[in-house]
Amino acid sequence: MMNSVGALAGIRVLDLTRIASGPYATLLLADHGADVVKVEEPSRGDDTRAFPPYIAGESTYYLSLNRGKKSVALDLNSARGQALLRSAVPDFDVLIHNYRPAYVERARLGYEELAAINPRLIYCTITGFGTSGPKADKPAYDLFVAGIAGLMSVTGEPDGPPQRPGVNLIDHLAGVNAAFGILLALKARERTGRGQRVEVSLLDSLLSCSGYLVAAAAANGKAPRPTSHNQHAQIVPYGTFRTADGYINIGVLNDKVWQPFCHALSRDDLSADPRFQTNALRVEHKSALLDLIRPVLLTRASGEWLESFEAVGIPCGPINSFAEVLTDPQVIHNSLLVEMQHPAYGSVTVVRSPVLLSETPASVSLAPPILGEHPISTLRRLA
Repeated sequence: MMNSVGALAGIRVLDLTRIASGPYATLLLADHGADVVKVEEPSRGDDTRAFPPYIAGESTYYLSLNRGKKSVALDLNSARGQALLRSAVPDFDVLIHNYRPAYVERARLGYEELAAINPRLIYCTITGFGTSGPKADKPAYDLFVAGIAGLMSVTGEPDGPPQRPGVNLIDHLAGVNAAFGILLALKARERTGRGQRVEVSLLDSLLSCSGYLVAAAAANGKAPRPTSHNQHAQIVPYGTFRTADGYINIGVLNDKVWQPFCHALSRDDLSADPRFQTNALRVEHKSALLDLIRPVLLTRASGEWLESFEAVGIPCGPINSFAEVLTDPQVIHNSLLVEMQHPAYGSVTVVRSPVLLSETPASVSLAPPILGEHPISTLRRLA
């Protein structure tokens, strides 16, 4: 059953999105009780259905982003499909898509046209770069935006090639912003009685989280560069360090933990060295300090160092693989992983909503739908 006690129970969402950013936005809404109807192209569905690996023939990528939704197969390139969609618009509170502007105009799915049918409609668009401007109709994937918006220029090793993060963070960040924008518009509608357009782009979403790097580049005209082994430009030591059997993360964020850190290393002389008395001095003499610390860390295994640092309150942590994440004690304690039983694909492991509400909790309700599993009549609001 649909989550009848979720915070968004009674809100209907017409989901025209595919791949990652839009499906993640509607996943968040569905987890909290919204009735999400996903419209898919009849012959192949969401592009991610073709992304390996698979469970019983269905993509794990698709399964991870589409629980709690219903799937209706509808060809929006046909006049009939467009007419059916427009006829359903009055029965929805929210419509969300991540099409490029040129396609939206060609398919007659623009905000003005649909708002004329349903003035209370919240109309959300997720684009790569915005709905207007020189890049508005350029294809935009997480990788491209990571390059254009500067993220890849500060990721990786200083002498290595530009790199993107290991997961598509920009897509998911845009999805969070889209869900947030939809909630703002729904709240405003309570007061005004009118819907509105919500615009989110991957470019805007990434730059909004890169403000300190943008400010630094604007202030001194120098482009920030990646630091070796994830070292922080303003905090030393802070980064990834090699040990006798692997790597660990260490963060000496302030002067208060500097002396205990040196003691844990059995290098009390470093805390007395005038070059390293404050964080500002440690930043100034970063190379010299790291050259002294790194050989010491190579003398013991990761687990031994983590135990020693944690005992004296030094921020630190392991470098887990995703296989190790599955058995992490905190992940288990937080009940982050949920087993769903899919009628066609068997047991599917998904990650629950990251937002915990005490009175109207999220729930993992419907299993990810089979392509076209639900009839066209699903587009209609039941009395």
